[in-house]
This record gives sequence, structure tokens and C-alpha cells, in this order.
Amino acid sequence: MRNPYLKEMNIFMALHWKDTLEANGFFALRDFTEWVRVVNGNVMQIILCSGYTLPEILFYSQTLSEYMWCNYRSQMNMTYYSGNFYRNASVQYDENCHYICTNNDLNMQLQYTIEILNTIHTAQDILSYPHERELVFHRRPCLWYDAGDMDGVWKALENVKCPTSYYFQGDVPPEKLKRDYWRVWEPKTAFVARDCLAKGSLQPLADFAEESREFNLKYLKRYMPWLFQ
Repeated sequence: MRNPYLKEMNIFMALHWKDTLEANGFFALRDFTEWVRVVNGNVMQIILCSGYTLPEILFYSQTLSEYMWCNYRSQMNMTYYSGNFYRNASVQYDENCHYICTNNDLNMQLQYTIEILNTIHTAQDILSYPHERELVFHRRPCLWYDAGDMDGVWKALENVKCPTSYYFQGDVPPEKLKRDYWRVWEPKTAFVARDCLAKGSLQPLADFAEESREFNLKYLKRYMPWLFQ
């Protein structure tokens, strides 16, 4: 993430929010602008500090069968990345998804974020969150699969069957998972979706979900074993 204020945000979070986040089971990655929590050994929750003039709190939940999008600094298009997959804690809505206000109180943003994430323990909890963008446009087939929603699975597979990453060229899927969303995960998911749709079977997705879960667990246990203590 090319952000000239990253150093200042890191200092701010270390001074003001580090203790609160650690008390709620979050652990910092690399610096204090990115925090991760694993719930019940499955659901991963991520809090980022972004922004340019003021820190912005962004939060996201996924299952371990999805690609683990930590290390947001490596993303080539952070605006698209955060805008489409993260929630901005400064913008708040009611239970009917109607805009209420933009809250610039950073302490209240953090409190709001933690309160939301404390309600999420399963894949179904993620999809029960009324502001989850996935409910508008299904594109996370592993999430729908883990939640046991087969209608959602097939909709997501249909929506992601074409690899759109400009990094990927050709008709041969990547051989194995790597920690790079656009180069590997996005096209690999597309080829899995094509396979499922062609066969009328979810077995390729089941295999892919298990491969993804093993990949993510191996990485987490190697670099962040305290998440599972």
C-alpha cells in the first residue's frame, strides 16, 4: 500500500488502540496498522488502518477456506481491494442498510468494529451481517459452501467463472495456491467454477476449499501460531 502516512498511522494505533485490540484477541501483523483474529479455529477477522489525512478503520471476515488476504501492502489496487471487500467503520447504516451517518470519531469507529466482529463466529454469521456486500453480488463460493447455502454457491460460481485479472493470461489454471490474489487465487477460483458448472457437481469446489483451508492453516501456524492458542 503506497501510503505516505503509514508510519504516522502505525504510531497512532500503537499509542491508542494496541491494548484494546490485544484485549479483544487481535494480533498485529508486521506493524500496528493490520490486525488479525481467528474465531473458533475457522473464521478469520481482519482490521486494517488505512486513509491519508485521518486513519480509517476497515474490517473484514472470511473463513479459512477462502484465500487469506492479510498483508494488504502487497495489493496493487488497494482502493478496489478495500472498497469491494472491506467495511469502512466510519460509514454506518441501520439494520435495513440505510445510511445513518459518517462517524469521524476514531474511538467510536473502533468500538463499532469490535462489536460487529464479536457477533461473527461462523460462515453463516458472515452472511447474516446485513451490510455484507456478498449478499448483493455473490463472488465468494467457498464462503457460501462453508455456510451450507447451495443456492448461494451456484450463484457465486456463475459470477466468478471468468478470470478477470490482467495478471493472468491463457487457458491453463495456476498449478498451486500462492499468497497473491490477482495472480493466483482469482484465476484458480474461476477454473474451479468452470469445472463445477460443466460437471454439475460441487466436488471440485469441495476439493478446492479443503486445499485452501490447508494452505491457510499451514501459513498461519508457521508464522502466527499464537492465533490458535
